[in-house]
This record gives sequence, C-alpha cells and structure tokens, in this order.
Amino acid sequence: MTFLQSIFLAGLAAALIPVLIHLLNRPRARVVRFSTLEFIRRLQIKKSRRIRFREILLLLLRVALIALLALAFARPALRGAAAGIGGRARTSACIVLDASYSMGYGEGDRTLFDRAKERARSAADLLQEGDEALLLLASSSPESRFERPTHNFRLLDAEIDRAVLGARGTDFSLSLLEAARALEGSRNANREIYLVSDMQRIGFADAGAAGAAIAEAGIRLFLLPVGEGARPNRAVTGAELYEPRRFGETLRIRATAINYGEEPTEGLVTLLLDGERRGTSPIRLEPGGTESVLFSVLLRGGGTHAGEIRLDDDPLPRDDAFFFTFHRPDRLEVLLVGDPSGEGTRYLRNALDPDGNEGAEGEGGMIHVQTADPSELRSIRLDRFHAVFLAGPAVRDEGVVAPLEEYVLGGGGVVIVPGDGIDVGFYNRVLLPRLAGNVRFGPVASSPGGLPAGVDRFDAEHPLFTVFRQGLDRALRDLRIYRHLRIETDAAARAVARIADGDPLLVEARRGAGRVFLWAVGADPEWSDLPTRPFFLPLVHETVRYLYSGGALHMGSLAVGRSYRKDVTGLVLGEEVLCRTPREEVALQPRSEGDRLLLEFDGTGLPGFYRIESEGFDDLFAVNPETEESDLAPLPESEWEERLGTDRFTVIPEKQRPDRPVLQARYGRELRRELLWLAFFVAVAELVLGRGLRRSAPIPRDD
Repeated sequence: MTFLQSIFLAGLAAALIPVLIHLLNRPRARVVRFSTLEFIRRLQIKKSRRIRFREILLLLLRVALIALLALAFARPALRGAAAGIGGRARTSACIVLDASYSMGYGEGDRTLFDRAKERARSAADLLQEGDEALLLLASSSPESRFERPTHNFRLLDAEIDRAVLGARGTDFSLSLLEAARALEGSRNANREIYLVSDMQRIGFADAGAAGAAIAEAGIRLFLLPVGEGARPNRAVTGAELYEPRRFGETLRIRATAINYGEEPTEGLVTLLLDGERRGTSPIRLEPGGTESVLFSVLLRGGGTHAGEIRLDDDPLPRDDAFFFTFHRPDRLEVLLVGDPSGEGTRYLRNALDPDGNEGAEGEGGMIHVQTADPSELRSIRLDRFHAVFLAGPAVRDEGVVAPLEEYVLGGGGVVIVPGDGIDVGFYNRVLLPRLAGNVRFGPVASSPGGLPAGVDRFDAEHPLFTVFRQGLDRALRDLRIYRHLRIETDAAARAVARIADGDPLLVEARRGAGRVFLWAVGADPEWSDLPTRPFFLPLVHETVRYLYSGGALHMGSLAVGRSYRKDVTGLVLGEEVLCRTPREEVALQPRSEGDRLLLEFDGTGLPGFYRIESEGFDDLFAVNPETEESDLAPLPESEWEERLGTDRFTVIPEKQRPDRPVLQARYGRELRRELLWLAFFVAVAELVLGRGLRRSAPIPRDD
C-alpha cells in the first residue's frame, strides 16, 4: 500500500485530540448522602459502569473518525510496484499527439486536433516534480519535439500549444514504437505512453508489433480518444488527363471524388488551371461511392501548366483539393533502346517515326525518336523523354537499373518488348522487381497444337483502345501469335489483353508515379504478325500518348513527404537553386553521383505547388496528401485489443478526467472512496451513541 498524498498522514496526530479532551473534561463527582436514597446507590453504580463503557466506545469512534478522514485525504492505494521516497514513484511519460490530417476534422467551432491538445495537456498535468516527459507528434513520419526527456512542464505545455496539424497519414505502429524506444532508457518505476487521437481504423493496420513491444517492456499504455459518432467525409482522389489526337485540340481532364460517409451527398467540383477557373460541375456521391466529372478545356499555350481540382468545403478541408502539373511539349520525345540492327528495333522505330525524318509534321510528326544502344543508356538523361522503349535483349547492365527505376518513380513510362536472346533471369532478378513490382517473365510458350493463337479478350475501356473505331475486336482476334513469354502477375498489375490460352499478352504495372507496359511477344514477325498489322502504328502512338499523360495527372505530383529527386546534369556544381514551397523559400545544393548531378528536396510536408528555379533550370511539381487518410472511420473499441496485440492498456473516454484511472494504474486500487464511506458510517454511529449517552447521564454525587 502507498499514499498518494502522504502529507495528510500528519492528520493522524489529530486523533489524539478527543483523548485529551476526554481526560481533561472528566467530571469530578460530589458525594451527597441521603438516607432515603441509599437503596438506589448500588443501582446507580451499575448504570455508571454502562455509561462509562459507552463513553469509551464514543471516544474510540471519534478517534476512528478523525483517523479515517486523515487516511482518506492521504489517498491510500494498493500498489503493484514499489514507490519512491515520500510514497510516490517517479514517472517517465511520452505523450503521443496525433497530428495526421484527419485530426483537422471540424466539429462545431473546433477541430479534433484542438480537443486533442486539451487532452494532452490534461495528461501533462498529472506529472509532478521529479517526473520527466516527451512529446511525439504521430503520423506516418513521427516527429519528436524533444531530444531528451524534459522536466520543464511549462515548456511541455508550450510545445503542445505550438503543435501544428500536418498533412500526412496515420501510422500508430511507427509512432508507438518510437515512443517505446524513447522510454527504454528510463530508470523510473513508472513508464507511460498517452496516445491522444481520433483512433482512426487505418492507423491500427500494423500496430500489433508496437502494442506487444510496449507490453513486453512493462510500459503502461493509455488511450485518450477524441471525437464521437460518425464522421462523414468526401475527398478528391485524383484526376486523369486524356490527350487530344493532335496538339492544339481540346484537352479532357476527368476528376474523381469519393464519399466515405454513410449518407448520400451533393456538391460542386471546380477545375482551376493556371489560377483561372475553367469549369464547375455538380456531383452526387452515394454512400461509399466514387464518381467522376469530365472537364474539356482548350489550352492557351504550351509549357508547364498548374491545375487544381477542388470540392466545395466540408468538415475536413485538407482532402478537398487535388493539385497537379503537366507539361505540354511541342512534340513527344521517345527513347528507343535496343540493338539498331535488330528486327524488333527496326519495326518499332518505323512505327514510332513512319516518315523517317525524326518528328517532322505529318502523320507521325508529333513524336520524335532517339535510338540508343543499351551500352549508351548510362550517359543519357531519361527525364527528357516522355516514354522509353526497351526492345529485344535490351538491358543487361545492372548499372542502368537505378536510373530507370528513378525515371519510373518520378512519373516516366517504360515499354518492355522482348526479343530473341532476352535474359529472362536478369529481368526477373534485377530489372522487373525495380520497375514492375511482382510481375515476372516465365518461359517461352508456343501455341498449342502448333497453330497460331489469337487474342481471347481485351479491355475495350482502356485508353489504349478507346481511340480505335469499330473493327478492333475482330482485328485483335485475327492476330496470329506463334510464341510468347508467359507473364506472371499479381493484383497490382493489370492484364490489358490476353491470349486465347489465357496468358497475358499485354500487362500494365504501376510503380510510384509511373507506368510500365510488358508485352508477351516481340516486335518482329518471328513472334507474331502484330508488327505487320495496320493497327500496330496507331497502337504504338497511343501507348506513347498514354504514357506521356500517365493516364493520370501524376507526372508532376508527389505524395506528401515523398522526396523530390531530379537529374540536373548540365548545371554547374555549386550553382544556387531556389525552391519555392507553399510556405517558404529554401536554398538547395545539387550533389554529384558518379557522372550525374542530382537535386534532392525532402521538405514536401504540405500540399500545393513547388517551383524549383536556377539560372539554367526551372521545374514545377505538385504535392498531395495520401487520400487513404480520408476514410475517417474509427476503430471500434471491441477491436482495439486485437489490433494492438495486447490487453494491457487503459481507455480513458473523452468525458472522463485522466487522473483517477492513471493513478489507479500506477499504484493499484485507490481506497479513498471506501474510507470516506466508512468515516460516514462512523460519524452516524457517533451521533446516535452520543445522543443516547446524554439522555442516560448519571446523577452527580458528592462523597
């Protein structure tokens, strides 16, 4: 047992007061003899003994009453751990304050983040002299506000007040593990973590390991939720760009929004282009439904354009806007990597540039082709190209895999067309995991029975095929495929077309902001008659257009917190580069990496537009929050134990002050209430016994 307010134990000395009063105020009896009353004397002596017993009992009750009150104010508790000097163990606490953008949800005139700050301060108020504390802002990238635990609780309160809501998603696993590591070195008997959050379901995805680690380390975990009931929300999830057949024609942009609420909602979607409103359209969203709005705009010039899709405001404004940029070149630049003498390379080059004049105006004039041997790939800046074709054996050098991966992650498009002599092992071991995730090439398969196979089915809604008029279905089914590479895919990849035996013919995989197409057949007649078909040329051109636009406006868009990385070979090393963010201006310095000069920037913590400028370089890109965070559904309390992997945590509802459950968890069950009730019953007994004693007081006698 320990006493949470041991100073009140001094009140036990007051229990001596009734004893002193009893001893000092004992009445001195006078004996007066009456012959006629002598027969009563023996009866009076017997009655006096009973009264004296009651007086002693009354004295004990009064002593007990004072002692019980003193003990109650000293707050005794049954503890499970040893206390320090003075009856109180020191505490090391880490307050984990959720700063993900879902906490910006408004309820009334305050946000959940405002209420979370109040709860964080109430947890800080439990700390006393000798305790220490840390403050951690939780998100997908946790931020500690102290390098080491602080004993200055005024500074702790000030840091809680200064905490700013971020634009990142929620990841309680990272945040709780970081908090547990921060408390590992503490020697204090009490180590505590306070998680103050809206308890969003998505944040508990991988929290089991963190919860188990906290329980194993003997750290107490307190969950302080904020917000009650359903929190409906809608968000802009992205936008797709559809290039016109020729430059100068109408550009189509399709915006997509989703309703995470349980009720239908209506609103307006607005397209802003280069700061000017270019269209507004109503939208109706069913519960859990996704809808799209199509805008048609005529660009008023080439170059880089900045756009924004915006929903009218709702209680969570952070996800009501989607920012994007795109560059409108005079012509599309394509890099064709392959053996210049190879049959597949020749067919692809002729399809990309049928006039053979490297991009002059005409049927194929909007595409300019640069052919390169695979050995030259190391010295080429890939970011200048809107699409890269890897034909035939193509890549066998591990040194070019990193630039290709960087190109795809940044929004580039790659088309892999196999050929004779392709090193399937190298592709599966090195290239494809970096560019296409879990997609793999299998062995070469011949058509069953020796007869050419055709196309069994294809996605007619895919942008590659929507440009073709009637007859494409028959043309594809008449395609003669003699042999092909088997392609193994997963749920993240998409089979755009399949061969009659069910194997994929064309697969689209996404990596970062870019896309990768993988053909199962080579681009020469030894594999199929595809290169000799009339639709081969427009199909190749549509592939370039689709990869240029990305099918989605991600060429110039990064997720919040994702690093910007750009090859700026050609700039002078040491030349000053300035980045204008939505909040400030930052000076950058390129660094050399081998033969390349790279520019990196990690400060993409806010959504909006970022412009990087120097004397010989100008780039504009957009940053957006990850919309998975827009699903505000909280994790039901019945699932907290399962997601955390432990039952060693205490939930403190928002309407309850944290002091009682926290102190009870530290020291065990507090006995204050029981002692007060016992003191009440003792007081009642004293009152009843005192009244009865006054009625039966003995007649004084004089000796």
